[in-house]
Amino acid sequence: MLIEKEITNGKYKLIYSRRFPLANSDSLEIKLALDDLNDLLLKFSFKIEKDKKPSLKTEEIKIDNGFGYHFILENFNNVLGTGLTSPMTIMNHTINGVEKDICITFFVYKNSDANPLIDIGLYEEI
Repeated sequence: MLIEKEITNGKYKLIYSRRFPLANSDSLEIKLALDDLNDLLLKFSFKIEKDKKPSLKTEEIKIDNGFGYHFILENFNNVLGTGLTSPMTIMNHTINGVEKDICITFFVYKNSDANPLIDIGLYEEI
């Protein structure tokens, strides 16, 4: 059996990747431990409004032990997928005394009858 040791893509190292089939169409919250002291909260909210194009709004969230980001996804309801076309920097993090950007990519897949399916990837700048 093969076990991935490291995945890099250009100037980024993949540090987290998951696919979430959601149980409902409202929201998703993920809390990750960046290190022993800092957490990262990712919150995704889904809104559908007829006859409008997809749009993304973002808000920073303050949490006790770290940093959070809220992604408000309006009309991300395409069965072929709607998401970020390139990594988006969400924070700067110091690792072993070196500052590095943490970036996110995500894609949402949804048709009108189904709950969303979301692919999320977090990258650290090399």
